[in-house]
Amino acid sequence: VMLQAALSTDPEHPESYRNGVGQDLPFESETADAVVFSYSLHHIPAEEMITALKEAHRVLKPGGTMYVVEPVPKGPSFESNRLIDDETVVRGLAQDALEGAPEVGFELRSHTTFDSEYSYESAQAWEARVVGIDPSRKSKMDQHREAATKLFFEHATERDGRYVFVQPNDLKVYTRV
Repeated sequence: VMLQAALSTDPEHPESYRNGVGQDLPFESETADAVVFSYSLHHIPAEEMITALKEAHRVLKPGGTMYVVEPVPKGPSFESNRLIDDETVVRGLAQDALEGAPEVGFELRSHTTFDSEYSYESAQAWEARVVGIDPSRKSKMDQHREAATKLFFEHATERDGRYVFVQPNDLKVYTRV
């Protein structure tokens, strides 16, 4: 689903996109200048997170950079989604995996936090995004739609006719040593 979305927004460069998973990257060793895990490490099975870091190390050139952005399990965006997919545990496991990055061959270069905002024109638009990211969430959304919609409105801030949610994030930048 995500690959199709990327290809539809950038149809002129289909060769720039590869289908794969973080724990088995479809690239040759030491060929990448940078590897980016953007809101994705926590979606890798917990037992494979360290393998994903090892794969990032494998494909990076010496001195290459690994960027990892992970959402923090708190804030209005998290609370509005929690009933459908409570990611408290997996987000913590991703942070635990990153604690092992030095043993894999990475040096932490910088660490910061920042807030991102998501805005939706309606609760239905929010629902489409939540389910679109992970279609397995549909049955839970169908089961809890009324309560989930209530949480949406409780945690949203209305601005310019849209519903805005803040998501705290953790950004770590590593160098392959």
